[in-house]
Amino acid sequence: MSVSDKNPDLIPKVLLVDDEHAFGRAVQRRLKKDGYFCDHVCSLEQARKSLKTKSPGLLILDMQLPDGNGLQFLEEIEEKRDFPVFVLTAYATVDNAVAAMKMKACDYLSKPIDLDTLSKLVASLIEEWNASAKSTAETRFQTLTDIDQAMIREALTASKGNVSKAARNLGLGRMALRHRIKKYGIIYSSDN
Repeated sequence: MSVSDKNPDLIPKVLLVDDEHAFGRAVQRRLKKDGYFCDHVCSLEQARKSLKTKSPGLLILDMQLPDGNGLQFLEEIEEKRDFPVFVLTAYATVDNAVAAMKMKACDYLSKPIDLDTLSKLVASLIEEWNASAKSTAETRFQTLTDIDQAMIREALTASKGNVSKAARNLGLGRMALRHRIKKYGIIYSSDN
């Protein structure tokens, strides 16, 4: 099955921000061959527009662009970023590498880069990011259960074990609260 035969929403998307047109076309062809959709933009302004419409599965960011510095852009998007980033540059320095890693870039590579190496890195970063996101989501669900249990215990303590009063304080029906108490195995005492 070719990339064009797949559901477009299921194809991992890569946003390449690099002002070198030939390099951009080569990366697009290679990533398409590997089963990815690659959008190539040549400026930070174009990258901003692209990110407003949809988050990519991966951002490949050049350091030196005509309208600004890639590290400054990485800092600009850091708060709302929900995708991995790796930085490419023809002007590699230790200071820039450290700065990129501090801004949570997943990797920092020096140009020229072999397309086979780039392809393996893209696959690895997207896979690792997706596994991490899945693990984080599972942890959140566990945490929500913990919060629910803590709120029930607190309401029962505040109501001195009166389930009806605790249910009202939680905005639940008495039977719904009894069900959760049983489900979670919460032990409480009534002072009544």
